[in-house]
Formats: sequence, structure tokens, C-alpha cells
Amino acid sequence: MVSALLSRNCIGQNFAMAEMKMVVALILSRFQIFPGPGPVRRLYQLVLRAEGGMNLCIKAINESESSKSNRYHHTQTPTFMAGRDLQEHESMFSRLMERHRSKRKRFLLHRLVVLSRLSPGLEDRSTVAGHFEKLNLRLQRSRPGEDITGLLLLYPQHTLHATECSTETLLLILEDLKNMEETPHGGPLLNPKILLVSHDIPTRHFQSWSHVFLNQGQVPPHTLEQGLEEVLKHTLNQIQRLGLHLRNHAVNSPVIPDELVKDWSNDLPPETAVSRLLQTEMLLSPVHYMAIYHSPQHQHLDSGHVFSSARPSAV
Repeated sequence: MVSALLSRNCIGQNFAMAEMKMVVALILSRFQIFPGPGPVRRLYQLVLRAEGGMNLCIKAINESESSKSNRYHHTQTPTFMAGRDLQEHESMFSRLMERHRSKRKRFLLHRLVVLSRLSPGLEDRSTVAGHFEKLNLRLQRSRPGEDITGLLLLYPQHTLHATECSTETLLLILEDLKNMEETPHGGPLLNPKILLVSHDIPTRHFQSWSHVFLNQGQVPPHTLEQGLEEVLKHTLNQIQRLGLHLRNHAVNSPVIPDELVKDWSNDLPPETAVSRLLQTEMLLSPVHYMAIYHSPQHQHLDSGHVFSSARPSAV
């Protein structure tokens, strides 16, 4: 039975498949392969094989057409790369894989949802919207080709900010929130808490970044009898539905019109729900989240008695 069918699957099979695809692509870019003379007898075993091997005709792509009489080379087990050429191909493969990993790390899509309280001394809520607009613009200029999408809900006393961006941009946004938390009297937001961080999401909820001002009584309050888990689930579902509304109405303006806000009032998270979620201790602040992110994970590897061993530290 091959390792792919076992419970402990081969950890290198994906890399091996990618390596084989790269080698085949390099071969086919330099040679044309034709079936050789003679029949091919199939040998049915665990893996289908050719009995006695398979004869192939190999033609170099850059070979001159004038030498047609000598263009075919018969071989039983063809080998095309060896020595210095193989090392060059391996190094090129390594460079391509490294470029792919760096590109995937840069453009991997994440979603961040942050709750916070507005500073009591804040006179104009548009200051918060202007802060994030300038931050998004600065980050997009420093990383051409990346989009920052999301929605900022500005309540009379609280905010809910959903952002969709790449890995590096997400960390910079968290660093900005961390600086606000460490200087509470110098920023427009107080006590920010991370409600959700979703990694490697397949699609975006929001096609652009926009914000909306919500006034007192504009959003129906949530039921106080709801449990905390229900409030959390309902709030995340409302954020998803808001993204669908913005996509269906093709809203690309930084400010959402009031008439649309009125139509979507039932899908807007109530400020009382945001306030209740902020009071729970299970949500991490940006300072705690970044501390965990940058801290090494110390795993205890001593598993004690294993396989009836007499040594407590044996594994």
C-alpha cells in the first residue's frame, strides 16, 4: 500500500510532485518527445508500467532541420540533465519556488475585525475615518498592486472596523492599533479589541474601503437576553451581509449614502452588541495579539513513558 493511502501521509509528496512538474516542464521546453519503434507491452502491477521499458525518440528543439537524418536518438532510459546543467536547473527551481513563496506570503488574503471605543474628547467622528483613509493610502502606495478593502462603522461612542488585506499590511494595521492602545490619550480610539482574524480567506466580502456614520436610534438594539456566543455569531453574520449589500449595489464611494443605511438597518450590528463584546475578557487587544505573534512558541517535547519504556524521558 502506498504512503498516500496510510494515516501517516508522506510529508514530502507535495514538494516531490512540484519538483517533478518543474523537471518535466524544463525537459519539454528543450526537447520534443516521440514514441519509439516497437510495441509497448503493459505490465499491470501496483503501478502501471511498460514491460521492458519504453523506447522514446528525442529531438532537440533548437536542432537544425537540415540534419533530419540524425535528428532521432533512441534510448532505453533517457537522461537529459547531469552535472553542472542539473545543478543550474535545481538552482533555478529553487529560485522559482522561493519567488512563489514570497509572492504568496505577500498577497495572502486575511480579514481583521476590530472593536473599539471612541475617545471622550473626540469632537468629530470623521477624524477616525480620515485616520484610516490616510493609513490605507500610505500602505497602498508603499505596496503597489495590493488592495485594502473593508468597512468602518462609526457609532456615537464605538467603532467596528472590518479590513481585508495581505499579511504584511495586516501586521502594519495591527501595529497602528497597538500604538493607539499604548498612547490612549493621543489617539482617537480607546480599548481596541480584536473580534476576528481570518487567515487565507478565499474571497473578499468588500470590494472597496468605505465608512458610515451611525446615529443614536438608527440601528435597532440587540436583545439583552441573547448569550454572548449568539451575539458574536450574529454580529459576524451581519458583517457578511453588509458586504453582500455593498457588492449588489456596487457601492464604491468612501461614504455610504444614508438611504442605503436606512434600508440595511436590520443588518447593521447594534452599538449595544459592540459595547457588550468589548466588555468580555476573551478578546485580545492589539498589544497582546502582537506579543503572541512575535513570541517564540516553547513546546514541551518530553512525553514521559512511551512504549512501556523504563526511562521517563524516552520517546
